[in-house]
This record gives sequence, C-alpha cells and structure tokens, in this order.
Amino acid sequence: MDNRTLNALRDSITKWERIVNGTGENLGVFNCALCHEFNNPGKDYDNNTECKGCPVYEKVGRQFCFDTPYQKIYLSR
Repeated sequence: MDNRTLNALRDSITKWERIVNGTGENLGVFNCALCHEFNNPGKDYDNNTECKGCPVYEKVGRQFCFDTPYQKIYLSR
C-alpha cells in the first residue's frame, strides 16, 4: 500500500473513531478521506472506475462501500 492510500485509510479510521466517540459526524463522501482519494463523482462514472484502488473496494470488490457495515449505516438514515 502506498503512503497516499495508507494516510487516507488512517484518516478514515480516525473519522469513524470520532463518530463512535460522539465527537464526529458522518457526512459520507464529503468527509471520507478514502472517497476523496478514490471516489471522483462524475469524473469516471461512465467508465465504472470509481473506487478502484480504494482498500475497501479492493477487499469487498464493490463500489461505494456496498456490502460493508457502512451500507447499513447509510440505509438507516
């Protein structure tokens, strides 16, 4: 994993630690460091390349954190 990806992953973990501790807020792609690096709405949507390179995508093989715990949180809003 390169440094850019590792830093985004660490920042994403920090985001979720803050949410769990009640000191942070989930704004979806707007405050997700991984999305800022790997999810570029509109840029590559037609080519189905959004999320490629994201460690979450690489693990689950689905875009936009589908089939992860985030999907349940997103759907419960």
